[in-house]
Amino acid sequence: MELLSGLSAINAAIRIGKSVVQADHAIDTATLKSNLANMMSELANAKIAQIELVERIRELEEENSRLKGASESIDQLIESGGYRYQPSAEGSPLGWPACPACIAKDKRITLLVQDGDIQSAKCPSCDANFKPVTCFTAPGRTAVQDRNERRARSQAEMNARIAQLNRNSPY
Repeated sequence: MELLSGLSAINAAIRIGKSVVQADHAIDTATLKSNLANMMSELANAKIAQIELVERIRELEEENSRLKGASESIDQLIESGGYRYQPSAEGSPLGWPACPACIAKDKRITLLVQDGDIQSAKCPSCDANFKPVTCFTAPGRTAVQDRNERRARSQAEMNARIAQLNRNSPY
């Protein structure tokens, strides 16, 4: 859309410029000034459209770069049971899988979280639910150890948030 409005503004400015150049000497100063003001306005509109177009191109280049990086990251995931998992150091699946809906729709890796029973998972990003889902633990670790560490990290994050709120509180 920006490209068309920019071209339209440039065409209008050219048309006005031609009328000024082709005008005979009988044209009065007021008409000349009016035509030049219109031309300057159309050129300003063309410049605005060009700036919007440059910004849109930058956004598309960033999204293209993100998608290329995401494809590489997705390719590094390990597939097991219809889901894609982060690889462990040994190359086996580890933790909860990435959300298949987020991968398919946005090419984003969002790890699922447990939702209710041990085989249910939910995506914190798109709220999609999956069942049955397997959560893999690292060799030599138990699911209880992993769960306790996750709970401890969550509690530490909540404590940090509360402390931040208390520091920012006017009371």
